[in-house]
Amino acid sequence: MRYLFLLVIVVVTLYSKYLIQFQGNKTFSNERLLEELGFEKPLWKKLLGKPLRVEVEKKFLPAFKEELESFYKEQGFWFAKIDVKIDEKNKKAIFIIHENDPILIKHISYASNFPIQELLPFKEGERFIIPKFIEFKEKVKQKLLEESYCSYEFSPKVFVYKKQKVAFVSIYLDKGDKCKIKKIIVKGLKTVPRRVILSHIYIKPGDFLDLKRIDESYKRLYSLQYFRSVRFDYSKKIDNQVFLELYLKERRKRNVYKAGIGYDTDRGGLLSLEYKHLNYHLHQPQISLFYSNQKQKIGFNDFYPSIPIFNTYYDLSGSLLYEYEKFKTFSQRLYSLKMSFLKGGYIFSYAFGGAVERYDIFDAIDCISNDAYKLFYPFATIFFDQRDSKIFPRSGFYLRAEGEITLVGRSKYGKFITEGGFFFPLKEMILFTRGRIGELQSGGDLPPSKYFVAGGVNSNRAYGYHTIYALDSDCQRGGKSLLETTVELRYPLTSGLYTAVFWDHTTVTNQRFALHNYVDGVGIGVLYPSPIGTIKAYFGVDPRTPSHNNLSLFIGASF
Repeated sequence: MRYLFLLVIVVVTLYSKYLIQFQGNKTFSNERLLEELGFEKPLWKKLLGKPLRVEVEKKFLPAFKEELESFYKEQGFWFAKIDVKIDEKNKKAIFIIHENDPILIKHISYASNFPIQELLPFKEGERFIIPKFIEFKEKVKQKLLEESYCSYEFSPKVFVYKKQKVAFVSIYLDKGDKCKIKKIIVKGLKTVPRRVILSHIYIKPGDFLDLKRIDESYKRLYSLQYFRSVRFDYSKKIDNQVFLELYLKERRKRNVYKAGIGYDTDRGGLLSLEYKHLNYHLHQPQISLFYSNQKQKIGFNDFYPSIPIFNTYYDLSGSLLYEYEKFKTFSQRLYSLKMSFLKGGYIFSYAFGGAVERYDIFDAIDCISNDAYKLFYPFATIFFDQRDSKIFPRSGFYLRAEGEITLVGRSKYGKFITEGGFFFPLKEMILFTRGRIGELQSGGDLPPSKYFVAGGVNSNRAYGYHTIYALDSDCQRGGKSLLETTVELRYPLTSGLYTAVFWDHTTVTNQRFALHNYVDGVGIGVLYPSPIGTIKAYFGVDPRTPSHNNLSLFIGASF
């Protein structure tokens, strides 16, 4: 019986839990120390400002003591001592911390022909923190590679004198010459031709090593949907010549099915279905269906990559479409056959093609004709991109121009749109400005959906999608001139989450840029850059007419 009683005491002692407390920690808060032990405050406690309470079993205390000692040494407190006091009565485990004097940086010396001053994370007289020094080394190596230097000589050293409790930092860096791509080696292909790969990456033999171009090439190859794995290896080199190796694994499943269901305030319930077959003789036939209260669509698309034309490879895209759409002031049936050639580049891209379309307009208001229109027109688009990122830019600019024109039939017209967006980094904030100009020159009758309308997440965010008509007309139809400007300031809230304030200014008129007719939209938004695109939520209001307001949600690149 006595042995059983002792066993119960041992079990209760080992498995009872103790509240963790700290004493003597002057440099780091209790929460920071608990985070280092692997405990993080829940979101609701962060919002309410409540302290974190952690209870653990006694058997974990020695391991926690070692972790804290290791943490303090990494943070420069090489002589810190930690004792653990057990309060059995109150079930507390008190970590008594004696920080003692830290190791301080006495002197920093460096010899470098590459700018590293802004990367230095510490100054003389500061505490020597090991993780900061390791992070500094990795940042320098990454910066060198970003600038095409791969044959550098980099020797960062730290000399610690324990008795004096000081550290001397010595850095030597010779960047060497810039590295060029000597050869591109593609491995793993089974059915996809090599030309498809080489015409869809943004780097070629003879170019300088460029990590940004490699990263964008990685994303573009994935977007083709032929591959389940894409990997670049630029570690093999001779002197300043890099042998770039590209490892690919093709998809096993060639049939892709997608279905979606949703709801929005403009279109009501939404249903979409899509089937695509990948790599059927290398092209991608696709059938898509879409249904909502406002719009129904059935389409057949096909895509051929890397078609050779005059020593240049183009992607060929074709579509056959039937669409019914109910607008506010008319309804429309559209029959469309379209073909386009696309050439994508890292900085400069363009597309051109032609379309044959028939528009049947019915249930229109008095100022819009119920009629049928047949159009044949060529079109072209050019895009110049100098942004630092395609997904969530922080600096740089882009320019876009597109147009379509026809001189045959009764619907003779030319429609042109130009747009430019600029991103300015302001310390932690990002300032974005955009201008968009459109002009429609018509010598005949046109379907009303060819005129300019505005509103929505890509336009004026105080108004719903396509709810801004010609402001100088009593007829609720689009205009022949469009002028839009946007100013948006983005500020980081937490890691990866941004808030934004914006001002949208919109002019849609029948007269050429009648600037006295306009509407404004001001508001706030939240943005989250994700791997599938930036998730955005905006609320905008017209300051002159507050009854005009709109909440919009969007995933992707709206600007």
